[in-house]
Amino acid sequence: MSKGDNRLFLYDTNIDLVLTTTAMYVDNRPMNNRNLKIHKGLTNEIYFTIRDRDRKKQNVYSDVLRAHLINPSTKQRVFSSILDNQGDLGTAKLTVFENDIANLDAGLYKLYVARSDSETNAMPIYTDQDNNVQFDVEVTDQINVEPVPTQTANTFLQTGNTAIGDAANSFVSSALYGNLDRNFQNALHTIAITAPGYTGQVVVQGSCISSVPDSDDASSDWFNVSVMDLADPQTTGNIVQTSFTINCNWVRVLHYPQVGQITNIQLRN
Repeated sequence: MSKGDNRLFLYDTNIDLVLTTTAMYVDNRPMNNRNLKIHKGLTNEIYFTIRDRDRKKQNVYSDVLRAHLINPSTKQRVFSSILDNQGDLGTAKLTVFENDIANLDAGLYKLYVARSDSETNAMPIYTDQDNNVQFDVEVTDQINVEPVPTQTANTFLQTGNTAIGDAANSFVSSALYGNLDRNFQNALHTIAITAPGYTGQVVVQGSCISSVPDSDDASSDWFNVSVMDLADPQTTGNIVQTSFTINCNWVRVLHYPQVGQITNIQLRN
């Protein structure tokens, strides 16, 4: 085991902005000379300090400050977000959530901040003293993660058997990973069930416990997410699919066959 000194650093990203009262040309003394980065796969916080030309902090409590991220190649607005006014004079925070940039390609983008008064007039806040309103932001994918591959289960454990006195025949699949196995931009799941000539009830279940849940069909480790009664001939084709949105650690299929068997399930999340 390595006993080296591995260091981590925690610091705030703080950007100075310039608030002017006129549209007059002013000198171009730089206010920012740092390379601003936001990271895919994380929630990023950027703190802004709003100053005047003399670099004095300005009171913007009564204004609504909104940041806009622009794709420079397409000129399209990627997202807009209202800044949170902080307790300190002239300080505001922009929170860039993981979902805001999940679908962006890594590279350089443009960011600008505008303020709105009580009449909702959008006015610029400058990035330097040369009346520029945009600055570069680098979107990195250093820790960006992809969803887990499609998961497959094709063996089922019989947990109920009418031949030995149980109320119904029941089968459960193995436990598949839910969406909390990795960081995803949403909690959408799609499951495809291969059930040729099948009639019966299919129950998609989820579990939030950290360890592998109990495999019993009546286990309290599981809760119902979706219940499908496959009795209509229109829904008894070879493949039945359903989509659902849920945050859970595990997903499985419990089914009660009357005719036929489920041969395979595939889960994408």
